[in-house]
Amino acid sequence: MLNGPCGGYHKELCEDLRLGCVWIEAFNRLREFGKEKELFKLKLDSMFKIRDYKPPRGRLRDYIYSRNKVFLIYEYVPKKDLDLEMLENDLKQIFGFYEGLDIVQNPGGRPLADPLALASIAKKLYPDKKIGIQITGRDYDRDGLVSHILAALSTGIDTIVATTGDLKFHEKRSYGVWDLDSPRIIYLIRLINDLGRDYAGRRVYSGKNKILVGGSLNPYLDPLEPEIYKIKVKLEAGAYFFITQPIFNKETLEKLFSYINRILWLEPRDLDIIVAVSPILDEKTLKFLRERSGVKIPERLIRSLKNNDRRSILEDFVSHVIDLLTEVEDLIENKILYISSYGDLEAGLFIAERLKQVF
Repeated sequence: MLNGPCGGYHKELCEDLRLGCVWIEAFNRLREFGKEKELFKLKLDSMFKIRDYKPPRGRLRDYIYSRNKVFLIYEYVPKKDLDLEMLENDLKQIFGFYEGLDIVQNPGGRPLADPLALASIAKKLYPDKKIGIQITGRDYDRDGLVSHILAALSTGIDTIVATTGDLKFHEKRSYGVWDLDSPRIIYLIRLINDLGRDYAGRRVYSGKNKILVGGSLNPYLDPLEPEIYKIKVKLEAGAYFFITQPIFNKETLEKLFSYINRILWLEPRDLDIIVAVSPILDEKTLKFLRERSGVKIPERLIRSLKNNDRRSILEDFVSHVIDLLTEVEDLIENKILYISSYGDLEAGLFIAERLKQVF
């Protein structure tokens, strides 16, 4: 990875806690001399023959329009036993409440159905909906990524969220192969999308379809500064938007925007940041968020979880989200909400139905 750490570090440790993160070690060392910014400039390896392209800045607001107060996007995690009939039934339910769909790729390193194939079916069935996929750099070489991007363009997919990708764990061993990190994937998508050429300068696309490419944003990283600097790198690479990890309180957004303003000299309205929210339905998820990710969970959600009543937990979560949206109304200009229920479609539908009644 040439363009900074992935989004899994914690202090000077990798997400594999047995390993150190050399990027954070380098960042901390350079910060002692006031030179940490030098780490964060878009770096392209020698295989990129087109190196001087400056992707024009685009805004998500120019492409997403909704008559509703809030535009809802659902994060779809393919089921292990998914078949075509099940997919079509899921899509019918999802688009009864949601305007957008984002299909993840192998979260946590788990092998699941390729999101591109599923998104292609979804786009054919629901051409007027905004449908996107996630692409990770893990286990794909750049030619494989080019093929994926071309297929997405040819089928009319609307968005791609480019991520470096989670480590895979097996029998206490972490592994994975990376050719490109997320900023270089973003740049590659813009080369193909804007110029019709791949990393080697070869003409690969001449169609009219366009894709908006975005990145992920983790406001819980410690230290947070490298993640903020990477926003600048991803903007330079051509990112249109950023999707946050699940937000649970206004203070998290205030801290995030404060860092963005102080480090990048940007206001919240200068970026298209999509706020994600996610219900906590069990103690295992609560423990992971608090202990591994450092997320401060509101007491009302913790108390709700102790009731051990699923419907009550979801009702309390929806009430919390409504209050949160009211509290952060002055912080976010785009009223786009990304709902992740960790593959629990029933919960995702319940949340969206309740929110639609209010917004």
